[in-house]
Amino acid sequence: MDRSPDDVVAARRRGRVGHRAPEGEAKSARVVNVASHGNSAGSTLGADPAPKEEPAPSPGWGGASRLRRGGPWIVGFVTAVVVLGPALAPGPLFNLDLILPPDVPVPRGVWALGPELPRRVPLWLPIAWLSPLIGGDTAGKLLMVAVIVIGFVGMHRFTTGRYGDRTARLRHAELAGYGAAFLFVLNPFFLTRLAVGHLMIALPMALLPWVLPTLLRPGDNLKRTFIAAVALGFAGHYGGAITFLVVAVGLVATRGRRGSKVVAATVLAQLPWLVPGIIVYAEGASIVDSTPFATYIEGIEGVGQLAAGHGFWQPLYQVGWPGGWPVAVVGALLAGLAVAGTPALPTGLRRPLVALAAIGFLAAVASATPGLSDLYVTISRNPVGSVVREGQRLLPLYLVWMAPAAALGARRIASRVVTDADAVWRGAVAAVMTVVPIVAALWLASSGLWGLDSRLRPIDLPPEYLQMRQMIEEQPGTVVGLPWHQYYNLEVDGIRRVLNPLPLYLGGDVLVSSDPELREEDRRERSDPRERQMDAILADAKNFQPVADRMRSLGVRWVVLLHEIDWLKYPGLTTDPGLRLALHAPALDLYEVRDWPGLVVGADGRPVASGPVVEPLVQVDASGAATLNRPYAAGWLRGWNATSASPGGLVALPAGSGPVWYWPSLVTLACSAITYGAVIIVLVRLRVAATPRHALDASREAGTSSNQPRKRQPD
Repeated sequence: MDRSPDDVVAARRRGRVGHRAPEGEAKSARVVNVASHGNSAGSTLGADPAPKEEPAPSPGWGGASRLRRGGPWIVGFVTAVVVLGPALAPGPLFNLDLILPPDVPVPRGVWALGPELPRRVPLWLPIAWLSPLIGGDTAGKLLMVAVIVIGFVGMHRFTTGRYGDRTARLRHAELAGYGAAFLFVLNPFFLTRLAVGHLMIALPMALLPWVLPTLLRPGDNLKRTFIAAVALGFAGHYGGAITFLVVAVGLVATRGRRGSKVVAATVLAQLPWLVPGIIVYAEGASIVDSTPFATYIEGIEGVGQLAAGHGFWQPLYQVGWPGGWPVAVVGALLAGLAVAGTPALPTGLRRPLVALAAIGFLAAVASATPGLSDLYVTISRNPVGSVVREGQRLLPLYLVWMAPAAALGARRIASRVVTDADAVWRGAVAAVMTVVPIVAALWLASSGLWGLDSRLRPIDLPPEYLQMRQMIEEQPGTVVGLPWHQYYNLEVDGIRRVLNPLPLYLGGDVLVSSDPELREEDRRERSDPRERQMDAILADAKNFQPVADRMRSLGVRWVVLLHEIDWLKYPGLTTDPGLRLALHAPALDLYEVRDWPGLVVGADGRPVASGPVVEPLVQVDASGAATLNRPYAAGWLRGWNATSASPGGLVALPAGSGPVWYWPSLVTLACSAITYGAVIIVLVRLRVAATPRHALDASREAGTSSNQPRKRQPD
């Protein structure tokens, strides 16, 4: 069909967003061409094929433009509030791995100190810094809200092409953008990980839509690749592993363009978590393989449920479980829509996105498939593979493809189905088809709205918890946390299964069990040499034997016995004359070891004057050989003299003087300073590189632009 000159002008205007029309054109009517369908990213849906006059676009930001830009942020924030609901009320949150006390301690991994592997760095460091100002629980809840909003806006921008590549922008795809955003942040996988406290997984997932266009073409701009890698790696080991995987796929897709520089930039971005992780692992921390953490899949139905975002290895915590066949059908429907919508994805990202989706989905299936699961277990037994020992952890790589592709697939199908229908009917059917992803997302998340989980509400801790913590802060020393389990049911305010909260509630040196008590015995991951000895000590305490002297030899000053699970099985504590009952309350008992010698003890058993400055630095007076009541790790020095391990697994100090310090902490801090210093330099250079272009555009508008050629800014 021949188009009029007005049609041509209107088409050109739609191809130049924000372009100011010449004076003559601005006075003419704009005609909208609504006949485009099929695979074109610029197609429109549900429009009348007859020409329709509209006012010419005004230059600058109008109200509609501001609404389009701010709408996703507003809707994302409202979604976060609706999802979290009662969890946002004041008070700490305890639910499985989610431990948000009022005061969050600085993670020991910041100093490369064990005994547990540093999985909370660097993400939890800002929360610890904000803790004295607004409370650790409040800071954690703000992070949860931010994660949802970031994921929502990022997926909306990714789907509509607003990540910087204007040539790939999908015109009139706002509804598809919202559909993809809802599918992404209301996905049962995302909600479950938020509910159980896996923020180190939820944050990288939320950031993926923002960084994928850069990381899947990592050689195009090394500065932006570095910043994107830092953003993902800020969540810690999981975000770093996802970064390496995405960059690897990107290098393959771009045939290794600038590969060595890309790898160097990616490694540099991961130093803040990579270096302390290597140091602690080298001290003897063990790794639990994937055997207990296989994806929860039951037959073909389970595969369909996995496509919808189910499959958490503990199904009782899975949002939307059991779901049954309806969830499996919806999962299959969304996967089918995603296949149909894949051609509408940006050309340069299409294949690598599909490759990532295949990796994420097949890895989740493999961990639960006989034969393949053995291979997955083998891979998970090394430091690299252990990061994704849960096969389902890689599912975000599938979801970041499924969400936008399914929304665009519904849009494409709508445009084809109604091509020959009446104009009014076409708009109605197109609208219904396009909102299918939104309806599916809301239905999948229905059981998780307003609180995610029945247990995800602030816990009302008894006042003796605060009293106990104040007593320990006034007279600090090593604490033993009982009951002697890594996870147990906390019943102070309802019943909820939690990670032993005492290390994060108290901070400092807290000795607890690291045995998750899963399918096989002895799956500890801590490198604390005192833990084995404490096993034997507590076994004797269960048989009414006195244990205070042996606890004192390990440097223990306090014993906290929470009245949970099997707390009555330690009768030896109540009859031990070497233990003083410092606090007895309905929820807990606090015992103090009598004649505790102090933080540093001389060979004669007398205390040596000392005072901790920070975790890896202790001021100690000159003395003969002594013992620092901290778990031993290679790297502790007295002045410049090396230390050794005592028979009890503590730090044996040689005779001499000078501070006692842990030199690997300096390496860790230096590496973090290098990474974040590089971030500042790169951001400044990106800003400087952008400034001449803006200045040149401004000078051109004023008619005073320079005739000199623009210099290309180096990466």
